[in-house]
Amino acid sequence: MSLDGLEILEGEDVKRRLSSEDLRRFVVLWVHETFVPMEKAVSPRLQKFLDFVGELPQGGKVLSLVKATRDKVSERFPGLSSQKNSNDYQRFTYIEQYSSYLEEMIANGDVVVACRDGRPVSMVRVTKLSGAVKSDLYSGELYEIGKALTVPEERGKGIYRRVRQQAIDHLRTKYGDVAILTGTKNEGVKKLNREDGWREIGFDNYLKLHGAPPDYIAKQRAENAKEGWTAFLYVPEVGRSD
Repeated sequence: MSLDGLEILEGEDVKRRLSSEDLRRFVVLWVHETFVPMEKAVSPRLQKFLDFVGELPQGGKVLSLVKATRDKVSERFPGLSSQKNSNDYQRFTYIEQYSSYLEEMIANGDVVVACRDGRPVSMVRVTKLSGAVKSDLYSGELYEIGKALTVPEERGKGIYRRVRQQAIDHLRTKYGDVAILTGTKNEGVKKLNREDGWREIGFDNYLKLHGAPPDYIAKQRAENAKEGWTAFLYVPEVGRSD
């Protein structure tokens, strides 16, 4: 589907069209989005790490490439393998995990991607929660839209709204008018969900629907509130999404 030069890809089209370099771009963007806000400022050490991620080799699978750079990591970050509690080690571990996760999403056709001039500029994950959900909020099969990323130069143009709607349409085509969950701390996404009539349920309930134990929910509550996390639920009988 093409809108104003923006092409929306899903399922098999994503697998056919996205290259390893495209995947790497999203990995690099995710690293910046995750670690820079978390650490409040770009220290020389963090900048060195971000530069390293941006220089990851091209070609092949992202996960394979990340694993293949371990020798280079030890050169750039001496002693990293023995510093399992250090920020650098955790950063590198996260990159491996996210790279693997991204490849799995694409292989399963569980991602919707927006491209401009053939270059991916935004993506969102669509996935089914494991097993049937049973709670006072909702009981039955539940799907989630999340892990949204849009490159900085394309933000504020309504691209996420289009990708999100395509993700909803993708779920409806495959599974019918299903219940959908999403969690966010982005004020623009919150506004969009409220405008579309999704029920705001709070982040405690988001974690509960994911099966998190009560002690974990209580432990994370203050930090989640500080960061502005909330969640929304669309249920066909009581909500609308178009």
